[in-house]
Amino acid sequence: MYGIKQVDSLHRAVVSLNIETSAEKVIAPLQLPAIADLSGYSLSPDGKSFATSASRPTGDIWVLEGFERLGWRNWLNGFTRK
Repeated sequence: MYGIKQVDSLHRAVVSLNIETSAEKVIAPLQLPAIADLSGYSLSPDGKSFATSASRPTGDIWVLEGFERLGWRNWLNGFTRK
Protein backbone atom coordinates (compact mmCIF):
# COMPACT_ATOMS: atom_id res chain seq x y z
CA MET A 1 0.00 0.00 0.00
CA TYR A 2 1.26 3.53 -0.81
CA GLY A 3 0.41 6.84 0.77
CA ILE A 4 1.57 10.24 1.97
CA LYS A 5 2.88 10.55 5.52
CA GLN A 6 3.33 13.68 7.62
CA VAL A 7 6.92 13.09 8.79
CA ASP A 8 6.97 16.12 11.10
CA SER A 9 5.32 19.55 11.22
CA LEU A 10 7.23 20.74 8.13
CA HIS A 11 7.82 17.63 6.00
CA ARG A 12 5.79 14.99 4.17
CA ALA A 13 6.90 11.93 2.24
CA VAL A 14 5.59 9.24 -0.09
CA VAL A 15 5.72 5.97 1.81
CA SER A 16 4.96 2.31 1.20
CA LEU A 17 3.48 0.03 3.83
CA ASN A 18 3.86 -3.73 3.71
CA ILE A 19 0.49 -4.93 5.01
CA GLU A 20 1.79 -8.36 6.06
CA THR A 21 4.75 -7.13 8.13
CA SER A 22 3.64 -3.54 8.89
CA ALA A 23 7.05 -2.39 7.62
CA GLU A 24 7.05 1.19 6.45
CA LYS A 25 9.50 2.49 3.85
CA VAL A 26 9.98 6.13 2.85
CA ILE A 27 10.13 6.25 -0.95
CA ALA A 28 10.77 9.96 -1.43
CA PRO A 29 10.28 13.26 0.42
CA LEU A 30 7.73 15.71 -1.00
CA GLN A 31 9.22 19.11 -1.73
CA LEU A 32 6.19 21.19 -0.79
CA PRO A 33 5.67 24.19 1.47
CA ALA A 34 4.43 23.26 4.95
CA ILE A 35 1.13 25.12 4.33
CA ALA A 36 0.34 23.34 1.04
CA ASP A 37 -2.85 21.25 1.04
CA LEU A 38 -2.76 17.97 -0.88
CA SER A 39 -5.78 16.67 -2.74
CA GLY A 40 -5.58 13.04 -3.86
CA TYR A 41 -2.67 11.25 -5.49
CA SER A 42 -1.95 8.70 -8.17
CA LEU A 43 0.92 6.22 -8.42
CA SER A 44 1.74 4.62 -11.77
CA PRO A 45 1.54 0.80 -11.99
CA ASP A 46 5.33 0.48 -12.30
CA GLY A 47 5.79 2.59 -9.14
CA LYS A 48 8.11 5.09 -10.85
CA SER A 49 5.74 8.07 -11.23
CA PHE A 50 3.67 9.88 -8.67
CA ALA A 51 1.17 12.72 -9.18
CA THR A 52 -0.76 14.84 -6.69
CA SER A 53 -2.58 18.16 -6.60
CA ALA A 54 -1.14 20.68 -4.15
CA SER A 55 -2.29 24.19 -3.32
CA ARG A 56 0.19 27.03 -2.95
CA PRO A 57 -1.55 29.70 -0.84
CA THR A 58 -0.21 33.20 -1.45
CA GLY A 59 -2.10 35.13 1.21
CA ASP A 60 -4.28 35.05 4.28
CA ILE A 61 -7.78 36.25 5.05
CA TRP A 62 -8.10 38.38 8.16
CA VAL A 63 -11.34 39.24 9.95
CA LEU A 64 -11.22 42.36 12.11
CA GLU A 65 -13.93 42.89 14.69
CA GLY A 66 -14.82 45.55 17.21
CA PHE A 67 -14.42 48.66 15.05
CA GLU A 68 -16.99 51.43 14.89
CA ARG A 69 -18.90 51.19 11.65
CA LEU A 70 -19.17 54.58 9.99
CA GLY A 71 -21.88 55.21 7.45
CA TRP A 72 -21.28 57.26 4.30
CA ARG A 73 -23.02 60.29 5.87
CA ASN A 74 -20.63 60.29 8.83
CA TRP A 75 -17.73 59.96 6.39
CA LEU A 76 -18.99 62.96 4.37
CA ASN A 77 -19.46 65.04 7.54
CA GLY A 78 -15.74 64.76 8.11
CA PHE A 79 -15.17 66.76 4.90
CA THR A 80 -17.82 69.47 5.41
CA ARG A 81 -17.15 72.60 7.42
CA LYS A 82 -19.64 73.75 10.01
